[in-house]
Amino acid sequence: MNQLPTLLVTGASGHLGRRVVELLLQKKTAKVVAVTRHPEKLKDIRDPLLTVKHGNFDVPDALVEAFRGADRLLLVSTDALGRRAQQHREAIDAANVAGVQHLVYLSLASADRTVVALSEEHDQTEKLIHASPLSYTILRNHFYADNLLMTLPPGLARGKIYSTTGTMGAAFVTREDCARVAAAVLASRERGKKTFEVTGPKAVTYPEIARFLTQYFKRPIDFDEVGMVELKQTLNRDGFPSGLADILVSCDLAIGRGEFNATTSVVKDWTGTMPMNVAEFLARNLKL
Repeated sequence: MNQLPTLLVTGASGHLGRRVVELLLQKKTAKVVAVTRHPEKLKDIRDPLLTVKHGNFDVPDALVEAFRGADRLLLVSTDALGRRAQQHREAIDAANVAGVQHLVYLSLASADRTVVALSEEHDQTEKLIHASPLSYTILRNHFYADNLLMTLPPGLARGKIYSTTGTMGAAFVTREDCARVAAAVLASRERGKKTFEVTGPKAVTYPEIARFLTQYFKRPIDFDEVGMVELKQTLNRDGFPSGLADILVSCDLAIGRGEFNATTSVVKDWTGTMPMNVAEFLARNLKL
């Protein structure tokens, strides 16, 4: 066991981080260190290869000790919007001081040019990584198909979904496929300085989603293209708070500009299987 590499995952109690931990433990080819602000959330995972450590990016002095001994580290972006870039700076610096050999960062597709409201801190983090002496792999995840499970139900209830995207599509990718890629890259011997765009198998438009939903639920689900103001008003009426509505509107704007239309073979290249398509994902997970 002492010969096994040590792979560290930050944000390990979150949806994606936890899944990466589970996938790594299934492989039985490495020691896994799960770093989280909430170690108690991982107490149900019992495996001799797993070590759970407390880590808080707002307490940088403790991060070096939490990261020490790790060969490769997965940096899952934090949920502290507005403070992410500074937190990530502390994590990158700590990884360097702790002697981490390779850093894997989960970023956002087109982070350096998209109009998505969340992109700036991802772009700043990528620049910090570029400037560091660390070997790295940046995984730019496209929009999660999982987020459709949050945004589509109100449209299903009224029989109409709204979007500003028109006929432009997005290569939605499932969180599971992103986790599988992250686990594979982290467990590999990948070195150097590389960036990959992680996408679903094809770009899918909202009109196509509406047609699929109509067929799947056997009742009309229409699509209506609206402006940004009307879309935000609709999201607010659907119960989304203003800040989140602004983010969702910016995502639609980015899709409409064609920023998330491209596809890559990254999921297949790293996992050996094709990414799940949107129709299959929705059929498995979207319920009335």
